[in-house]
Amino acid sequence: MCACLLRAQGFEVLAPLAQTPARDLHDLILRSRASVVALSSTMDADVGEQLAMSIAATQQTGGRVLVGGEGMRKARLPDEVKLLASLRELEAESQTAGRRRARA
Repeated sequence: MCACLLRAQGFEVLAPLAQTPARDLHDLILRSRASVVALSSTMDADVGEQLAMSIAATQQTGGRVLVGGEGMRKARLPDEVKLLASLRELEAESQTAGRRRARA
């Protein structure tokens, strides 16, 4: 649902698989010059490496990391990450993010 919302907002959305290694996610963020990285977890999982690598990449691209889901709510989140409680919050955050596709 997050991908659909961001596409409707004019973003190009890349959706790697859930088990994408942290290093590959980092490289994807850098190659795409991502302005928003939205991660979600419904389960208690160790998301520390993915978050750290995503933060490192977005610091280079000028982007930001947004997270949601029950698993993220229970995780220890770094200060650079914003925890969102709803799709409505994602929509509001995306309004101030840069780099959207040009509308035809």
